Amino acid sequence: MLASELLLAHAFMPRLAVAALAMALLTWLALPQLERAAAAEEARDPSAPHWGGVRELRVLWALGLAAIALRMAAVFYPTFEGQDLGRNVNRLLMTISGQLVIIAPSGEFASGLTIYPPGPYLGLMPLGVLTDQYGPILQGSLALMDGLTAFLVALLARRLGGGREAARMALVLYAGNIAAFGAMAYSFSAQIYGQWFTAPMLLLLLANGGWPRPRTWLLVSLLLAFQLLSHIGVAFLAVGWLGLTLVLLTLAWRRVPWWGWAGFALTCALAFALLYIFILDETLAHAQNSVLSSGRDTLFPGFRMLLVNGLRLGYSDIGLALLPLGLLLIWRRFGAAAQGTPLRQLAAPVGALLTLLFYLMVDLLLNVQVRYFYFALPLVLAAIAVALGAIAARGRVARLATWALTIAVVAPQVALWLSATLAEGKISMTPLTH
Repeated sequence: MLASELLLAHAFMPRLAVAALAMALLTWLALPQLERAAAAEEARDPSAPHWGGVRELRVLWALGLAAIALRMAAVFYPTFEGQDLGRNVNRLLMTISGQLVIIAPSGEFASGLTIYPPGPYLGLMPLGVLTDQYGPILQGSLALMDGLTAFLVALLARRLGGGREAARMALVLYAGNIAAFGAMAYSFSAQIYGQWFTAPMLLLLLANGGWPRPRTWLLVSLLLAFQLLSHIGVAFLAVGWLGLTLVLLTLAWRRVPWWGWAGFALTCALAFALLYIFILDETLAHAQNSVLSSGRDTLFPGFRMLLVNGLRLGYSDIGLALLPLGLLLIWRRFGAAAQGTPLRQLAAPVGALLTLLFYLMVDLLLNVQVRYFYFALPLVLAAIAVALGAIAARGRVARLATWALTIAVVAPQVALWLSATLAEGKISMTPLTH
């Protein structure tokens, strides 16, 4: 027993040192920039939802580092290996060797052929000069990105009008979310990589009173390109979301965001010409022969109780009960600020919710799914936290009660995550694929 523990420690401790170094480097590079941005935003418009000042930003960053540590310490454990890690390592090696178009069957698309874009592997490939342990490269890098998403969800809750408690609760809810843990446990590397850009895009689209500037659209288009070149499911969701957001902006403002439409069209055209054109014929043939011709004897061939279970697990029963209140509070808050026209500022969140509903209907009607619950996770958890924060503001007892609820939701999921990575526990896949 002692010898095996020493062997594990010999492999584990250097990885923990690398994780600590990565978090220190990230803090050194990013935190001063974030502090300056927060101070500048608050000075520019004190009445707008800002990040809570430099002190609160540091608190959120510390909590975000804890979320990163929770993930990296688990995935770096020597005996842990995500279910699809071998496939993703193979795709990384294929990308390194120059094969940028990878086509293979996928259960996510009714067992048809699909394309696996090279974006995540190109993005992480430079780390291969440091080590030839490609599994830890993939798992560690994506654990860091996913942990950082918890911090971004806290900023999103602030941007949506939540206070200090709402931001902290949003971060904790994401830090201990079973859907986020599941993506890492099953090593859905490309999904995690592509999904990471959703929260920054939401923050960008919510800035400047809801009417993004040209440079903002350039950044959004760049982030969209990363999503389109990361995972085909993420690409479907991102195109639907940004397209709906542009339509809503056009209708709400009664003018056309030409920079947004141009960046959107150009990015989609380039992604199609460089990548998705290689799978077009197979996709159309499979849709005609398998997807559209099946399940005609039932109204909702894609409905199954696993879908309901995935919804409940991903967002929690308490969260689903509070979600309508959170959305209502956000709508009212922006309605008051915008003198009755909240859609102008909330086009991106509304577009994300409509995208979730659209792909839910696609799943129900055609039995073809993308991971729409996972896509909406940052926005949904931020809205739930806004509701919790509003209740917490009612007094000391309410604050204690809401934090107790938050911990009650998160603690079992963190325990399951540690059991799945350090022992022999199993995380349900239903919040991701059902």
